Amino acid sequence: MTDIRKALEALLGVADTICELVKAKGSLGMPSGDLYAILMGYMSLEAYQKLMSAIVQAGRLRYNYHCYWWIDLTANNRILNKPKTKLPPISIDEIL
Repeated sequence: MTDIRKALEALLGVADTICELVKAKGSLGMPSGDLYAILMGYMSLEAYQKLMSAIVQAGRLRYNYHCYWWIDLTANNRILNKPKTKLPPISIDEIL
C-alpha cells in the first residue's frame, strides 16, 4: 500500500469521525470553535478549514452561523417524496 493511499484512507477516516461527532450533537449543531478545539492538537487551523470546507462541499455537513449541522439525506428524501438514494462510496482508487 502506498503512502498516499494510507494518507487518504486516514483522511477519509477523520472526515467520517467528524461527521459522526457532528451528527451526535443533533439539532444543536456543533460550533466550529468547539470542533477545532478538539482537533487542534492534530492539525493546523488551515488544515482544519480546508478539511471542513471539503466536507461541506461534499454535502456531508451544513455550515451556518459558525456551526456545523449533520445533513440527514434520508429525512430529506422523505420530505421531498423522492426515492431513497445512497451516496456511492468513495474509492481511494478513484482519487488516485
